[in-house]
Amino acid sequence: MRNRSSLHTWLLLAGMTVVVYAKDRENRHFLLEALIQPRLQIDFVTPVLDSSEVETDIHRATLGFSSDEAQKLGFRVSVDLAEKTVLNDALVRVAPFEIITLQLGRFKPAFGYDLRKEDADLQLISRSKASRFVKEVSGSTRTVGLQISGYLPLGLHYAVGCFDSPNNRGFPFKFFELFTTQLSCSVFDLLTFHAGLRTEVYQQHQLLQYRTTFFTLGGSSELFKKKWFTEVEWFYGDPALRDYLLHWNENEDFVTLSLRIMTGYRVGFKDQVIAPLMAAEHFDDGFAQAVIITAGFRWDIAESIFLNCTAECTRGYDEEAVRDRRIQVQVSYLFKKQF
Repeated sequence: MRNRSSLHTWLLLAGMTVVVYAKDRENRHFLLEALIQPRLQIDFVTPVLDSSEVETDIHRATLGFSSDEAQKLGFRVSVDLAEKTVLNDALVRVAPFEIITLQLGRFKPAFGYDLRKEDADLQLISRSKASRFVKEVSGSTRTVGLQISGYLPLGLHYAVGCFDSPNNRGFPFKFFELFTTQLSCSVFDLLTFHAGLRTEVYQQHQLLQYRTTFFTLGGSSELFKKKWFTEVEWFYGDPALRDYLLHWNENEDFVTLSLRIMTGYRVGFKDQVIAPLMAAEHFDDGFAQAVIITAGFRWDIAESIFLNCTAECTRGYDEEAVRDRRIQVQVSYLFKKQF
């Protein structure tokens, strides 16, 4: 049943893609984009802080092809060769009016701020603990579904979507398996606030079904000619969800509550930009609390090349010893070609 439903979805997606190509030929513009991010990571293992684990990998190796977002009919297809699931995005977009945009296919549901950022736009190498938790507990940041979004008066933007849940294993597609909604507000292009809700059905066994709900609330600002930037995001999870997860990796931190604050300042010199930054994230796993402190910088060496370097440590409130320490260095090359 699920395979048949997925087949119907992809056939509809292919049909709408043909419509995109057939209409508005003269005004159509395309963007080819490639991103590669080799990364070096050093973990200092506790309790013996003198021991370390060195790991090198390709964090991202993406290739994307899309139409101009300003067009009323558009599409986006992208792959990531560094992920187990190679296909990232495969969607068609219909935007007859500014107030309504319809997206159908595989993409990121509208939930969260840090979670939905593109990899090339991240100031830090790693996303927040809450974002990593949502990806781990959901199986993927992307899934197949339908989303309606648009711009409203007073600087408001809304998004509402229904998606196929990766955690409803082997069962027929249901319209509200995964439902997300997010509302954001922009004030004078300086401050942005957002609030989001994500509710998902977990049914990993025929006799075991549970619906969980996550909430997020946050804001971001860019002041002094967009040199000083600050991001704040609060996440609230579901402590009871842990009891319904049949395949949870106990080595991963379960997050029931998180508050992250990040700030930095961009300094320009000789057509380059370097941004020292610092972040602190408090999180609760349902049994204990800890804080992750991260410091580093992002250096935009050229238009398509930038370097990230961060150092982070995790400290529990109930113990004096540092739990984990990590150093990360990442080089990114971003290629864009519009035609």
